[in-house]
Amino acid sequence: MLTYFVPDGTALARHDGAEHKGPLPRDAMWVDLENPTPADVARVEAMVGVSLPSRQDMEEIESSSRFYVSDDTLFLTAMLVRIVEGGQPAIAPVTFIVRKKRLVTIRFEGPRAFGLVAAKVQRPNCGCHSGCDVMFELLNTAVDRTADIQEVVASRLEEIARTVFETGVRERRGDPDVPEAIKSIGRLGVVTLRIQDSLMSLERMTVFISHHLNVAGLSEHDRDVVDTILRDVRSLAEHADALDSKANFLLDATLGLVSLHQNQIAKIFSVMAVLFLPPTLIASAYGMNFVDMPALSWKLGFPFSLLMMVSSALASWAVFRWRKWL
Repeated sequence: MLTYFVPDGTALARHDGAEHKGPLPRDAMWVDLENPTPADVARVEAMVGVSLPSRQDMEEIESSSRFYVSDDTLFLTAMLVRIVEGGQPAIAPVTFIVRKKRLVTIRFEGPRAFGLVAAKVQRPNCGCHSGCDVMFELLNTAVDRTADIQEVVASRLEEIARTVFETGVRERRGDPDVPEAIKSIGRLGVVTLRIQDSLMSLERMTVFISHHLNVAGLSEHDRDVVDTILRDVRSLAEHADALDSKANFLLDATLGLVSLHQNQIAKIFSVMAVLFLPPTLIASAYGMNFVDMPALSWKLGFPFSLLMMVSSALASWAVFRWRKWL
């Protein structure tokens, strides 16, 4: 799908590329390509005068493939976080092409930031006077969206921490579901990893922009905007590192509490076995089937053997209590 925006007073007017065949207008300030067809790519290349990167090029991990300058044009590819169906996180490559203050964006998945910015630039006094302004607005919105996702992750981790440490971890009815808690921590850890990948790409992208302001025709005021975005990205990156550490700590703590609970169960079985060991020994001695056994015809033999078994069990229990093993 091809969408382009042209100046309309203090706002930008949105047009659907499918409605107008032929060359795109030269005053188009922002051209957005979402899942573009070869025909859409050809129309944009004819207007911009440069070749657009393919999806394979956008997914390359080398910095030289994501950030480069060609024919006085900036090519920038960032990995933006998006939430897919089921609340699962994903990162989508988005390419920003800046040439003569015109912006071209290429994406194959739709991060929510694009819809928010598209609605904003159509309002009067949007403050976007060039494609670079639109790019900065997209980056700021993407950073804000990432911060919102981090806040949700932090809140969920805090909730799991209260459940684990205040309620306790057992597998009896009415207690927290340990497997579900571990799964939740794992899912939040994956979200944090996706956020870290996205912030890393955004940081590298903003640093690259600050080193190539002249290529994009940016001013010193734009440098201040870039520096502000870079500070926000680095701040979020530090927060993401803290969330990753907290998720790992909660996972280790939960598994440790599960192991502790299992050890308590094993301890109870061990104590019970030791308590019943002396009575078992006495019962084994009196249960032998030899013909000549002393006290075999003793009338008080059975009560006496029971008394010895109970006394030996109580003595073992008293020793355990005295040594504070129970």
